[in-house]
Amino acid sequence: VLAASHSVHSITKLADMDVVTRLLNSFYFSLVTATSLGYGDLVPVGFSKAVAVTQAMLSLLIFAIFVAKLVSRRQDVTLEEVHRMTSEGIFYNIRQGLFLVRKDFDLLIHRVESGKAIHEHEWEILTTAFLQAQNLVEEIPNLYNGQHHDLYIIDEKREKLLLEAISRTFRRIEKLLNIMESHHIKWKEQSEAHEELLGLLTIIDTSMPIWRERSPTPRSQMFDDVMKRAHALHGRVK
Repeated sequence: VLAASHSVHSITKLADMDVVTRLLNSFYFSLVTATSLGYGDLVPVGFSKAVAVTQAMLSLLIFAIFVAKLVSRRQDVTLEEVHRMTSEGIFYNIRQGLFLVRKDFDLLIHRVESGKAIHEHEWEILTTAFLQAQNLVEEIPNLYNGQHHDLYIIDEKREKLLLEAISRTFRRIEKLLNIMESHHIKWKEQSEAHEELLGLLTIIDTSMPIWRERSPTPRSQMFDDVMKRAHALHGRVK
């Protein structure tokens, strides 16, 4: 507009051009100004200098915002991928860890069924297995961490696998205690193992409500089954 009506406040060399050529050259000048190239073939005069300076500053700001947003988006994608991989690792570690705990229980069950005595070393294995199970169960609510709930969501299939792993672990504990009692082994007198088993059941009582609250399938019957087994064991151990 300034170039068309007031040549003293325009871009030089545009006054004698037709409208289309003037428009194209104005666009060219704006692009050169925005990218800070400054060829100097078209030079602002008068008030257009202020307009050119303002455009240059705004262009740099827009470019900076664009680059920052691009980098930020890339970082978000990377963070999501790292968090997803970490959560998947926790999920598989919990299932694998509970499987190894059950193998320790199976070792003791086989020993008792074979009529062999349980020595101090075996009681230490049992104590460690209960302690390991505590650590694994405590990790489960972290898979439903509210702060990162939008980054990783446990689906129904994975949740079912976790609940099944805990249910199997409790069934194995029940079997071990039943076999010990049938062979007149006074397992309650083993204070360390007894204490860690109580600790495991206490953690279940604390973690399960949080887990169920954050679950995508809070009405699943498997939650009720696990809690019933935990309560029955709790009463028995006490």
